[in-house]
Amino acid sequence: NAFVQAIQQKSVVALATENLAQYDRLLGMSGERFKAGDIAQVDLDRLELDLQPLDIVPLIQRTLESFIPQAVNSELRFFVAGIQIQLGTKQPVNLPVISIRGDESQIEQMVANLLSNAIRYSPHGGPITVTLQKKEDNVVELSVQDSGIGIPAEALTHLTERFYRAENARYVSGQGLGLGLYLINELARRHGGHLSIESKGIGQGSTFRITFVEWQ
Repeated sequence: NAFVQAIQQKSVVALATENLAQYDRLLGMSGERFKAGDIAQVDLDRLELDLQPLDIVPLIQRTLESFIPQAVNSELRFFVAGIQIQLGTKQPVNLPVISIRGDESQIEQMVANLLSNAIRYSPHGGPITVTLQKKEDNVVELSVQDSGIGIPAEALTHLTERFYRAENARYVSGQGLGLGLYLINELARRHGGHLSIESKGIGQGSTFRITFVEWQ
């Protein structure tokens, strides 16, 4: 097929090699390396998740704080149940508790991937706002909103397809194989939720929402 033909080109193989470590971490398969020609066969149904009751608030906070050095042109904001949490402070904070049943390492990688995208595709900086809140019907919603390059309307429905990248994203950054959002969507599904994506268009920023099932 077209992808198999494409990966025979040196530039694509080199690009795939650069991205393998990221996908290994996201899949939690530290003992297995994917060859460039095998990436198309990624199947998350064979990935065993360690689903445990989990307070997701400190997990997201520490993931956000790990990105502070990278977000030199962006302001990272974190809101939990309408309360803004100050990042990077050593002051003890009484954080709200929002619990789900999830795989801690996989959720951390999902959040890290969204934050990495938000920073990468906000070349002129601006706020990146992460919001965590409870919704109706025992749903917990995590959203990552940026003020970056936005998404063309015709691309919105394709972003969770394997190897798809919006044209303006390819222009800003040549890195990536178009697997990140596909993997996040599949992992969200394995957690009983889903990934949704919104944007008002090019230059209007984007919002990515992941839903989880609340643990009670």
